[in-house]
Amino acid sequence: MRQESNALYATPPGHLSSIAIFSDLPARSTSAFHRNTSTPILLVPLAGADYYAGRISVKPGAAAAGARPLEEPDMSQPTLPRVPFAGRQVSRMLLGGNPFSGFGHHPELPDFDRELLAYFTEEKILETMTLAVRNGINAFHGRGDEKVFRWLANYRAWAASQPDRPELNWLAQTAPDRYPDGRVEPNIEAIAANQPMAIYIHGGTSDTFADEGRVDELKRLVAYIKSLGFFAGLGSHRASLIRLFEERDFGADFYILSLRDIPEEDRVCEDERAAALTIREVPKTFVAIKVLAAGRLPVAEAFQYAARTLKPGDLMTVGMRDYEVATNVRLAAQAFADAGQGPSASN
Repeated sequence: MRQESNALYATPPGHLSSIAIFSDLPARSTSAFHRNTSTPILLVPLAGADYYAGRISVKPGAAAAGARPLEEPDMSQPTLPRVPFAGRQVSRMLLGGNPFSGFGHHPELPDFDRELLAYFTEEKILETMTLAVRNGINAFHGRGDEKVFRWLANYRAWAASQPDRPELNWLAQTAPDRYPDGRVEPNIEAIAANQPMAIYIHGGTSDTFADEGRVDELKRLVAYIKSLGFFAGLGSHRASLIRLFEERDFGADFYILSLRDIPEEDRVCEDERAAALTIREVPKTFVAIKVLAAGRLPVAEAFQYAARTLKPGDLMTVGMRDYEVATNVRLAAQAFADAGQGPSASN
């Protein structure tokens, strides 16, 4: 165990520890980590860490005992609102799948993605999904590949065994590494066979097609998704591209757009102000991603910003670990309530 910047770190035997070093983190990040329960950088909760009032403390014997007991929903607090989406009532915060797949968006931390993959076993993914549902999240945002298909099958098998059969709707993103010979249609078909509520073209795909002068292909892909009977969307990291889709009537039912910037990565958010204005001015539904800038921002403040920026029918996706679910739901519900977009604590 070592102490740095008033934070205590403990790493289970055999687990990677290279990323739990405050001095190696970007200046923008370090000041936020003491306040941020959902930052992906601090993996100390694997050893039973507990977050409280801006400090990290390690419980005696926690490494041997496993993670701390998970929070139960606090029914006295505002509840996470739901809005119509793809013909269903969907929670305004979706459970993000990037951490499950080892996509941490921290290129400055070369071991971080491996840390995520080590933590998110199939059992842990199922546990996180069930906790999300029990805390009021009823939608999962994940890519269309074989691993995600299996995770969803695992969840559905669990749900079928429960008296209330809780549903976890799937917002499906196309997976660029599953485009045979560069063709997106086979991946769309594979997704369609696994019960999504909606399908959208990955933002990186949209951006690349635009760069290559192939932007009109996206309109055809939206039409193809609709021909299969699904709500169809387009993603991008560029607000300007979303506006082009609208101006040229590409037919998307909804859009996925990065809300916050990640300086260490290209194309994560072209312009935060432009993103906010586009979300407010384009009448279609948006699902905001990178709400926490991949854990670089304090959760409560980032959720308050998102709630003020999003239209009342818009949604946001947040990746999280099991022990972060209840806190994230509470903070998101409060943010929407504070923005006048959710049920109050007294309702």
